[in-house]
Formats: sequence, C-alpha cells, structure tokens
Amino acid sequence: MDTRTIIKSKIQNMELVTKYIYQNSLGTSKLCKPYITARKNLEQSQNQEEIMGIEGAATKHYFNIYGKALPEDFSFVVRSRRPAQDPANAILNLGYMMLLREIQTHLEAHHLDPYIGFLHSIQDGRPSLALDILEEFRQPFIDLFILKIIRHKQIGKDDFQVKDGGVVLTDDGFRKFFNLYEKKMGDTDGENPGLRQIINKQVYLLKKHILGEIIYQSLQLA
Repeated sequence: MDTRTIIKSKIQNMELVTKYIYQNSLGTSKLCKPYITARKNLEQSQNQEEIMGIEGAATKHYFNIYGKALPEDFSFVVRSRRPAQDPANAILNLGYMMLLREIQTHLEAHHLDPYIGFLHSIQDGRPSLALDILEEFRQPFIDLFILKIIRHKQIGKDDFQVKDGGVVLTDDGFRKFFNLYEKKMGDTDGENPGLRQIINKQVYLLKKHILGEIIYQSLQLA
C-alpha cells in the first residue's frame, strides 16, 4: 500500500473539520492553506520519514485550530497524550483508544494481523495496522464527536479529575462518555450505515487490497 493514501485522507479530513469549525467564514481559506501545501508536498515525498514529517506539521496546525474552537474551559494550546494535561486532551486520548480497539476487533474478525502495518513501524505489542486505519477515522469519528458533545455540554469540567499527574475522567464521567460513544457508534437512520458498519467495510476493503483484488481507498469526509 502507498502509505501516502492514508495521510492524504487524514489531511483532507483535518481540512474539512477546520471548515466545519469556521463554517467557511472569512479567513477559512487562509487557515486551510497549510493543508493544501501538505498535500502537494506529500505527492513529492520520497520516503516514510518525509511522509511522517508532513503529517506531523499538518496535525500540529490542525490541533492549534481545534483547541481554540472548543469552549473556553476546554480549550488547549498543545496536544498532550499520556498523561493528558487538560480535559479535552484526556477525552481525545480515550476516544482514540476506544476506536483503536474497535478497529483491532474488526481486523481480527477478518483474519488480518493488527500488529503488522504499512505506515506505523512494527514494534512489540503495538497494533501497527490498527493504528494505520485509525488515522483515517480520527477526525470524522472522534474529533467531531468530541467537539459536539463538549459544545452541547453533554460532558463538563466536573466529569474530570487529576490523577497520577494527569487529567482523566471520573467514574461517572467515563460512564457518561461511554454511553455517548456507544450511541454514536451504533446510530443509523436505516438508510446510511452506522459507524461500526463503516469500520467493518473499510477493513473488508483493506483485506481485498492485500489480496490484490482492489486498490484501497481511505475514508474521507464528504
């Protein structure tokens, strides 16, 4: 697989979330220029190191925008993983982890080894292939979902606590988030597939690609 396919999809999704945040207001095109540049650079990239460097720069730009788009008591400047240094990063980390497990389950159901990936290097205990697929689902499945539940005050600052040097959800906060996540993943209007069905379809398409039957197309927001 050409790993640029995955990163191109991720950059496209970051651009579309940026446009969603600002509703194509004045100045949106300027904010989206780094994504256009990143896609052009991606086409000319020669190796994995260059690809990951382009992805890293675009992601840093994206989270600078995303962090400021959250309500003031949830806004952040720097993306922090473990331990998370603020509530928004804590819930993003949790959302990505839960989605990663979903993807891994679907990979195993299709008899694909989640530990042998294309984009992420193979390391002991790291589900590299699941992480590859996660890249195309972060923005449409988790980032938009979290932006909406915070803006709609379905999750609040009282749902978090400081523990072991980082910020995490309280037990009640976790239950609240888990229920919202499960509803989001299972929602379907009867015509369009639910998010779990979309994951399963992408994994199926990946398997067909590995078998040499099709060219894999990463998921992109409409």
